[in-house]
Amino acid sequence: MAFFECCERSAGPQTNDASVRHLCDLTVSVIIPTRNRPEELSTLLTCLSEQTVRPREIIVIDDSDDSKTEQLVRENAGELRIKRITLSYARNENEKSLTIARNLGVSLAKFEIIMFLDDDVELYNNYLEEVLKVYARNPAAVGVQGYFKTGRNNSLSNAMHKVFYLSQSVQNKWQILPSGQEVFPIPLTKTIDCPRLSGANHSYRKQVFKLLSFDETLKGYGFGEDKDFSYRVSKKYPKGLYCTPNAKLIHKESTKARLPRKSQLYMESVNDLYFFYKNIPQTLSNKAIYAWSRIGLLIAMFTGLLLKSKTKAYLPQIAYLLSSYLWAMKHSREIKTGNLSFADEVLRN
Repeated sequence: MAFFECCERSAGPQTNDASVRHLCDLTVSVIIPTRNRPEELSTLLTCLSEQTVRPREIIVIDDSDDSKTEQLVRENAGELRIKRITLSYARNENEKSLTIARNLGVSLAKFEIIMFLDDDVELYNNYLEEVLKVYARNPAAVGVQGYFKTGRNNSLSNAMHKVFYLSQSVQNKWQILPSGQEVFPIPLTKTIDCPRLSGANHSYRKQVFKLLSFDETLKGYGFGEDKDFSYRVSKKYPKGLYCTPNAKLIHKESTKARLPRKSQLYMESVNDLYFFYKNIPQTLSNKAIYAWSRIGLLIAMFTGLLLKSKTKAYLPQIAYLLSSYLWAMKHSREIKTGNLSFADEVLRN
């Protein structure tokens, strides 16, 4: 979908929902962690400025290797101020890490609803309004996200993933499996409560951060850090997280500032095991299911490559995945105790 379709579906703020407008005028802080993606960030800032209900402040937390993002913020601050949006900038002076950046953003946020957006998303112009409607209509809600389509609805792949307790799709259902993998609500046709929120777009009431923070053990650009945080929130606030199909966005999944494929697979194996140890009851049956899911991942990857007729080109990925399992198991005691420092050198980007 083209950018103008996301941001130009109306001429500007036009909501008729007075309670939602009042809530937004008082309470929304948007936090955008970013690294080396000024073009994508510029698009997102435009989308936010054209919302039917606008945030009060946008906080950009910069992990970039140059000053382009800072310059972009300076260039846009005045225009956004005219629209009553404060645009501020903070350089993450600590280790480059998504979890550290998000926690820094929380410490700077002034308003009641704290919304996190990836720098490579594009929002429909009523995105914020629809998110806030869920808060307004569900007083127990402590977290809300919108909805974007993914490729997780292939029937053959879905059937295989179900057998191996891997990520799969079921209409209007979101669930954390005993393996630590997930059932995703694809398609989503109504607002549902859910056990976790997606990192690309998620929001919380500020009160949540008095009890919880993003786990800075999970370093780098992140994998599973959103699931870890929001799943802990859902356990503190049962039936407190919601996903609505009315708040639409596109996640472009920019390839900039990503890890090489080998490092990515190593990170996923380590973080998956860390999530399993930390958040899933350590029963014998759950451990067996987790091990079964690892076998399933190998089979699913190999099958997918066969179907694409690209086995020769991608066989190294299967080797990387298998070696990442062995690496994670070698360090399983450290992972279980939350000491992931052994992975710093491999996962550094």
